[in-house]
Order: sequence, then structure tokens, then C-alpha cells
Amino acid sequence: MFARVAMYEQIDVENWEPVAEWFQEHGETLNQHLAGYQGSMTLLDRENARMFGIGLYDTAANAREVDAVMDQGPPSEMPQDLQEILKRGTRSHAGIYEVVQSGGRMSA
Repeated sequence: MFARVAMYEQIDVENWEPVAEWFQEHGETLNQHLAGYQGSMTLLDRENARMFGIGLYDTAANAREVDAVMDQGPPSEMPQDLQEILKRGTRSHAGIYEVVQSGGRMSA
């Protein structure tokens, strides 16, 4: 399994809650069409206005293909006001990592 880890900076943490709620409701459906998708997690650092998006995929190639999707911007299905909140942040790094260990319950 491979993880695509992307860091976003200058996140609008003051207005983040409706964005998080939208992704909680619709994110899994959006990700289902991604080749080799296995799961995902989003980490928010409110203090430093940073977010890490972690997507899990069956192969490194499938994980790399997600960059093309992410380069298109926020999902078109997302309400415009939430898209604007997302666009305030910038993706500063994305990398592919082999998952060599995982465990525990990973639910929020």
C-alpha cells in the first residue's frame, strides 16, 4: 500500500468547519472513483494554518495519478462558497510513501 501525503499551507482555519463537514459527507464518494483508492485521512494544524491530506492507494502509480485530479482544484460538486475557502490555501508539497506499518483503529 502507498500513501500520498500532501501539505497545504495558509488554510483558512477560521472558516474551515463547513468545508470539513462537506468532505465528511461527500469525500468518500468523491474518492471512490480514484484508481486503487483504499482510504484517506485529513489532519488540520489550526495553530499553523496547515493541513495534511493522506490518501491510501494500492500502488505508487495510482497514488501519483491523484496529483492530476488535485491540480484541477476543488471538486465541482462542492458549493462555490466552500470552494473559495479551499482556494485560499496553497499546496506546498506532495509525496508518495510506501506504507510499511499500520495498525489500530483509524476512525474519528
